[in-house]
Amino acid sequence: DFRYLSVILGTRTLGTAIGDVEIQAYYDTNSEDFAEEETVVVRYVTLDKDAIAEEIQVDEAELRALYESERDSFEGASEKRASHIMFEVGSDLSEDEALQLASATQQRLVDGEDFGALALELSTDVLSAEEGGDIGYSDGGAFPPEIEEVLEVLNLNEVSGPVITEFGVHLVKLTEDAENIFQSYEEVVGRLERDLKSAEVELTYAERLEDLSNLAFETGELTTISEELNLTIEESDPTGRAGGRGIFANQQVVVAAFSDDVLLEGNNSDVLELNESQSVVLRVQEFKEASIRPLEEVEPEIAVLLRTEMERDAVQSLGEQLMVAAESDTGLDALLQVNELEWISHEAVERNAISVNGQILTEVFGMSRPENGPELANLTLDNGTFVLLELNQVNIGSVDSLAEEQRITMTNNLRDDLGNSDFQAYLNNLRGNADIQTTRATEQF
Repeated sequence: DFRYLSVILGTRTLGTAIGDVEIQAYYDTNSEDFAEEETVVVRYVTLDKDAIAEEIQVDEAELRALYESERDSFEGASEKRASHIMFEVGSDLSEDEALQLASATQQRLVDGEDFGALALELSTDVLSAEEGGDIGYSDGGAFPPEIEEVLEVLNLNEVSGPVITEFGVHLVKLTEDAENIFQSYEEVVGRLERDLKSAEVELTYAERLEDLSNLAFETGELTTISEELNLTIEESDPTGRAGGRGIFANQQVVVAAFSDDVLLEGNNSDVLELNESQSVVLRVQEFKEASIRPLEEVEPEIAVLLRTEMERDAVQSLGEQLMVAAESDTGLDALLQVNELEWISHEAVERNAISVNGQILTEVFGMSRPENGPELANLTLDNGTFVLLELNQVNIGSVDSLAEEQRITMTNNLRDDLGNSDFQAYLNNLRGNADIQTTRATEQF
């Protein structure tokens, strides 16, 4: 049972002006707090596979020919086409865990989620996942026997339950069979176009990457690179050595921008591969050295800091007066009235109560049990609030008041603690009294 007074930071010092001399003194003493790191603004060009893909035009006749070839292959040899979502069993995933994931995924399918989207999200077979889980055609012998057996009983577009093979756990979907008509040209033309473009995109990207590297070395600016390779010149935001957004999220870009060759000598960077499909070349457009922000810019910030410090001092001063008055039992009521403060009372508060500030709760449970009248204490919270505590009574707890489950848990925890303590003491005794020899392997130089 306790009560407390809290004196919060507020407007106690608004009538006290903060002078220019005080602001200047704080600025001079704490100038490092107003330091700005060095930054660069870079201009750069990006070589992107996706942009190259948009340039490439695929001949309609090629698409039609590829479609006819796939259809002939399907009609001539293939009987069933399947998709799957695979959960590979290995050191990171047990078979039981894989079965649980498969069952959870099956429920998501029942709830209406798309099979292809789930394959892309969850399947460990990355190649098929990018095609919606498609694993192609089989005449009865292309897939593991367990999958072939399931395909024999599935209806078109039906999804199986979890299937275990030597590769892991699968959810299998029958997408085409001998009785099904091969997909129309309109349904597959997007995939066919990507397939035809893929090789040409890779070839073009490799050729332009070589050109980009040569031009970056030979030219002293980005305009020529932009014109030769039809790349747009972009400009970054000011960014420091810690990195930032866009291309500066890549650490090798940060290192290159602040390198002596690029920053001090003004050269283009080497080609920097951001990922498998994007590469950039950059040069520094603007460099701003580390500096201290001018006083006129940070003066409002300093004023706020000084005002907060003054408020903290005022709160502490009033808190000390309250503590003295409470200990001497004289003048406390008058102080409370003048400062519009009231006691906040709590009874039968437990250690894990959430209705009381955690810092206050920790402090009050650390106080001595009252013997001859209330116990007093004070603390300052992290937010600067001064708290005067008055502990009136400690209600002793009892093991009998605990639920049986809690008593069992406490008993087990205590047994574990004591066992670990005994074991550690035993181990330390062995180490202290044993004669230990250590054999080291011969070092090779």
